[in-house]
Amino acid sequence: LVAVVAGCAAAAYAAAGDDHPKRIAGAALLGAPNGTWLGVPLGLFVPWDGQATGELAELLPDPLDELLRMSADEPVTVGRLAELDHRVWLLVVAAVVMMLYAGVLAATRTDRGEATAVRFAGWCALRLAGVTAATLPLLVLLTEVSADGSLSVLGFDAFGAGIELHGHPGTAAVLGAVWGAGAGGVGALVACAAGAAPTVPAGSSGRGGDEGGAGGPMPGPYTPSRPYRASHEETNPYLRPHPADAIHGAPTVVGPIVPPTPPKVPPPGPGPAPRDEAPPPDRPPARG
Repeated sequence: LVAVVAGCAAAAYAAAGDDHPKRIAGAALLGAPNGTWLGVPLGLFVPWDGQATGELAELLPDPLDELLRMSADEPVTVGRLAELDHRVWLLVVAAVVMMLYAGVLAATRTDRGEATAVRFAGWCALRLAGVTAATLPLLVLLTEVSADGSLSVLGFDAFGAGIELHGHPGTAAVLGAVWGAGAGGVGALVACAAGAAPTVPAGSSGRGGDEGGAGGPMPGPYTPSRPYRASHEETNPYLRPHPADAIHGAPTVVGPIVPPTPPKVPPPGPGPAPRDEAPPPDRPPARG
């Protein structure tokens, strides 16, 4: 989607200085979804074999139409197109930025664990190299162009016209591996420098185990989840050093808690002899 938006932006830039902006806008709406993906492998230096004859050659973007008319025996490359229009090098810049963006995105979705930045970059480079080596040849095969026309509509004669564009899947696989390794390694280093590479604490089983997936148990009192940030002793009152006479360093406890004094219990044994109590003065003495 980003590549298609970039193609539409390039068409808008070209239409701003053209005598027929509506024609360029119509071609962009028809060709941006497929034509942009044709430019991605071309921007990554994948060579193409092409041929254009008749009136259909005018439908190709400049300077591709001029190059195919001049010499159809040599492959279409960025260098040959840049000889006719130096702005073609912007296609290489856009393709490199897109690959770097893919490398950073892949690094942010890969658990780093306890690996160093260099080891993590090598792992991301290996993964993205394999993916790009398989994707770029498939992209070349899906964006091949083959059209033959023999018609006449509203004064437009296209008898014997045709367009042929075929890429090199083998070269695309090799270049895909190289571009993927470079973008994966650089993207991982950028993610590590920005602090965007996810890490897994020691002793945990990965992101799945922390979140209760298939890789580990659910978080609980005995298996706490991964903290969002490291604990700092200067901000945690329970980790501050405390004197010996204090329970802990929490500010809610002022001092040590003194237990209550237990009541005095008399020792077991015979107690004192009972004493005769005198009757109250208003009660007569009992008669025997």
